[in-house]
Amino acid sequence: MQNETKRILIVDDSEDTRYLYTRYLKDSPLIIFAADSVSYGVELLVQCDEFFDLVITDLHMPGRDGFEFLEEIQTNKDIPFKPKIIVASASYLPNEFGKLDNLSHDSLITKPLNKNILKSEIERLLCIEW
Repeated sequence: MQNETKRILIVDDSEDTRYLYTRYLKDSPLIIFAADSVSYGVELLVQCDEFFDLVITDLHMPGRDGFEFLEEIQTNKDIPFKPKIIVASASYLPNEFGKLDNLSHDSLITKPLNKNILKSEIERLLCIEW
């Protein structure tokens, strides 16, 4: 497994959840960026000089939600590189499974976050270990 530095983007409206991600990943070989909204997440994906290897996004956020974010990543031609995607959510409504099946993502994890599951999924998707 490679241990080169990878860049990830966390998109979650909860400041506490963003803090928890960074705390769980502090000893990782990752460069972590965080966005508190879909709009800011899209802005970072479009405007950053380097691409992101992984995006972790919440589904339920005020304004534009995670479903819209996934669709934007798929369709926005200004996002030059399509990252791996982990979707994280505390709950799923029955109608959301079909909606999610139609959107590109690589992993689905549940909240509350489990550090070991998060780490395992990141290592698997990015072919790294720490």
